[in-house]
Amino acid sequence: MNYLRFKCFFFFCRRDDAPPIYGLSETIVGVLGGGQLGRILCQSASKLAIKVMVLDPLENFPASALAYDHMVDSFDDDSATVQEFAKRCRVFTVEIEHVDVATLEKLEQQGLDCEPKASTIQIIQLIPCICF
Repeated sequence: MNYLRFKCFFFFCRRDDAPPIYGLSETIVGVLGGGQLGRILCQSASKLAIKVMVLDPLENFPASALAYDHMVDSFDDDSATVQEFAKRCRVFTVEIEHVDVATLEKLEQQGLDCEPKASTIQIIQLIPCICF
């Protein structure tokens, strides 16, 4: 039933001159951190045929079962693992704001598309936690 609704929605909303819609199956999105948010990101990305690769310091992190691929190592420093991880990804994001900003800046300088930018993560890290 949901498939039929989607087909009808797609048929009526699509312009005739629009290019066909395909999943981004060749794109690998790199994620630093594989907690619950990373797991949800992997679930949503798989529905769009987007491959997600996760780097997390824990062996059995929540996103590991759903990720296209994963690596286990620290992402707090500019290690060889982070560099290798970044080489396999087209775009890069973070699941947790506690990452090394200098590492993200270096990856950006190497031409990797990091979203959010390292400067944004730096601002987030400077803002104290406000509890109500």
